[in-house]
Amino acid sequence: MTKWGDRPHWEFDCRFLGSDEHGDWLGIETGTRMSPTGRVWIDDEDEFADHRVRFGYPEDVARGAMTACDRVHAAVVDARAPYDGSAATWLTRLGDALGR
Repeated sequence: MTKWGDRPHWEFDCRFLGSDEHGDWLGIETGTRMSPTGRVWIDDEDEFADHRVRFGYPEDVARGAMTACDRVHAAVVDARAPYDGSAATWLTRLGDALGR
C-alpha cells in the first residue's frame, strides 16, 4: 500500500475473505487496534492536514478524501450497509479460517 506520491505506507497482515456487493473483505486477527467501546471517530485528521500541506495534495484530491471520509463516517454512525451487520457472514468466515 502506498500513500500520495507512491510513498510507503504502513502494512499489516490480513486474509482475503471474499467479495460481495460492498467490495472486498479482509480479515484481521484479534489484537489489532480497534475500539471495543463502539465509539466511532475519525483517526489521523491531524496527520492528513499536515500531509496535505507538506506533500502538496491538490485541492480536488483533498476535498475528495474529506468528502469520502464524511460519507463513510455517516454510514457507520447511521448503521448503513455494510456497517449494518452485513459483516456477520464474513466474520464467521474469518473465524472458520482461523479455526475458532
